[in-house]
Amino acid sequence: MALRSFEYSWSGARAFVGLTRASLANVSRATTLLGERARWVAPAMPPTLADLEPAEVPCAGPELILAAAADAYGCGPDALASRRIGPDLCAARAVYVRLGGLESYTHEQLAGPLARTRSRVTQLGVGPIDLAGVRIARTLLRDPGLRRRLPRRVDAATLWANQFG
Repeated sequence: MALRSFEYSWSGARAFVGLTRASLANVSRATTLLGERARWVAPAMPPTLADLEPAEVPCAGPELILAAAADAYGCGPDALASRRIGPDLCAARAVYVRLGGLESYTHEQLAGPLARTRSRVTQLGVGPIDLAGVRIARTLLRDPGLRRRLPRRVDAATLWANQFG
């Protein structure tokens, strides 16, 4: 399914290498229980987290940045664009805005995929931001194996065309 265990979205290996903000695996408890054998769980060559330097040219479009921010928090891009609320969704939305800014997008360009107004995107960008989440999401964008597995949004028109087109 994946060349590296942490490439698979629902693998606990992501938690062991620091590639998720979702609390799917209790890493500290597992490490305690495994003792010396804990090193067997973590991959031998985990990816290095990406930097926070602004890019002159974006490495991905806003839709893919949204997918990376969602994946970093263990949810789907549709959940980020929804009206649902919750601490993880709010943090992931703020990460999307910060990462989009680092990738040279304006708040107006980021508003559409997030289904928010430009002013709401601006509000998300000035609040507290989880910089570790930004680095994780950017790593998901830049690593080819991880990027290939990012969830894609499917709009209603595409679903309709595929079913009845």
